[in-house]
Amino acid sequence: MKVTRRVFLLALVLSLVLSYPCLAQDRICSVDLMRILDEYSKRKDFDAELETKMKAKESERNKLIEELKEIQDKITLLSDKEQEKKQKELATKSRNLQEFDQKMRVDLRKLRDEKLREIDADIRKSAEELAKKEACSFVLVDSLFLYGQKNSDITDGIIETLNKKYKK
Repeated sequence: MKVTRRVFLLALVLSLVLSYPCLAQDRICSVDLMRILDEYSKRKDFDAELETKMKAKESERNKLIEELKEIQDKITLLSDKEQEKKQKELATKSRNLQEFDQKMRVDLRKLRDEKLREIDADIRKSAEELAKKEACSFVLVDSLFLYGQKNSDITDGIIETLNKKYKK
């Protein structure tokens, strides 16, 4: 599936590039998107923030699981009436755990998606600014190229711009 998608994208890019009438005058630049993502400080900070939130949620979840285990361990030692009460309590806590898990997944996914959109917007804006400065008509992700000269790569400039703006 990924290979098919890449081949399709490559064919699309090549057809666009080859059909463009003034190609000889235009400069095509490339970026290493994976390297930008790896070296962008904001993304690194976000990863650390997300990891911290995940650990905190996991700690909360573990407490809920411990409560369930305690109830399960005590149930066998109780009388029939008390067992019935504890079974109801166990069912309630089990539902609470399921709801917590679902909410945790939704909240973390929402946070991740929100931050990734923000990071994507930052990268696009920096790429556009640098492309204008470098007189690039096109900026393409280098994984779409079969070959590209190193002097067409503007990745370093984008990383530098992104990290300077982020530290402000």
